[in-house]
Amino acid sequence: MLRLTTLLLPLLLSTGSQEKPDTVVLKSGKEIECRVLFEDDSKVAYREGGRRVKEVAREEVAEVHSIEGYMRTFLARFAALDRSDVAALSDLALWAESVDLHGEARNLWVRVLTLDPENEQAWTELGGSKGRKGWRLRVRGRYKTLEELRERVADWKTAMELPTAHYLIRTNADPRLALDAAIDAERIHQMYYDTVGRALELYPFEETPELHVYAATDDAPRPPQPGWSAWYERIGNTVMVRGLDAPPHEIRKAFVYLLLTNSFRLPEANHEGQLPEWAREGIANAFAFALRPSPGAVEMETGVPHVEWFAQQAADPEPLPIKRVIDGGRGAFRTGDDEARYVRQSYTLAFFLLNHEGGEYRGKFLEYMKSAFGGKGAASHFERILGVELGDLDREYAAFVRRIAGA
Repeated sequence: MLRLTTLLLPLLLSTGSQEKPDTVVLKSGKEIECRVLFEDDSKVAYREGGRRVKEVAREEVAEVHSIEGYMRTFLARFAALDRSDVAALSDLALWAESVDLHGEARNLWVRVLTLDPENEQAWTELGGSKGRKGWRLRVRGRYKTLEELRERVADWKTAMELPTAHYLIRTNADPRLALDAAIDAERIHQMYYDTVGRALELYPFEETPELHVYAATDDAPRPPQPGWSAWYERIGNTVMVRGLDAPPHEIRKAFVYLLLTNSFRLPEANHEGQLPEWAREGIANAFAFALRPSPGAVEMETGVPHVEWFAQQAADPEPLPIKRVIDGGRGAFRTGDDEARYVRQSYTLAFFLLNHEGGEYRGKFLEYMKSAFGGKGAASHFERILGVELGDLDREYAAFVRRIAGA
């Protein structure tokens, strides 16, 4: 059964790109074909041709039909169904295809074949053809039997490729892992936009980033720094996972780097520049630590600290001043004896700003994030936005760390 799936997956090479436009239906009856960029209780932002972003008050909107909304419905329906129910999986696959979620539909048909290897509907939807030798698949213009396809699987060059609404996952790992990874990538994507994206009014990105998961380290490229098992490569827009034993937090953090980079750099959202290193590290770790992994059903629990890092911070005899952390450049976070301290203190500081006294500094911190991306990331600007002297904040932050650590 797994052999069948393993042979099928490398053939699913189509992307999850959107073919049909989104639609905003106004209460006046007007229908606007567009790309929906942002929704909340007060407005809907969209792009109607070109790069200009338009907004309409929520009270004027009757319906919104968007790829983001369809993906939300898909994930909710998938979470609710029995994954061993072929009929339910097939129904969801047909619905996904009808709303332009082609990658999700194809991945579901592959799931069906892991349960029912002779399922005619799944074979047909995947483009198979049945002859005297049984079912065959078309590969580069030629129909091949499963026997003829086996040689393709072991080589990374012909690894599995699973398109989703926003990503392309490439791996030579167990197909069940690949199918669950495709779901998890989209679930984390949704959770990111429901939290960070909603707070900062970030728009969905148009590029298709990739996730490369190598079953063995021998297949994988050399990491940027010794000891790294997962990382994000901005050139190529790809998360690299070097072996199936890569630490889960490293994988999740690399994926959040991908999300931060792609969601912030959109010119139509008037974003320029890049986040300061400490803010990038702090948010990436805070978000990654909040994720609760479960194959194909990852969840998120906000406001729960990673106590181990707080304990290490509390035990630091000479913690870095907040000003030094905020003004620290890339080298401080990537090289030198204090690298781990900068990373740890960025996380604990970000957690403090988001959660202290029920979120006392949260709004100001998010305001700083917006302005910092435009080039105003210095400690003096941070101090001005928060409205508190950094020396006082140092003491308040240190007390918060000790309380979380139980010190």
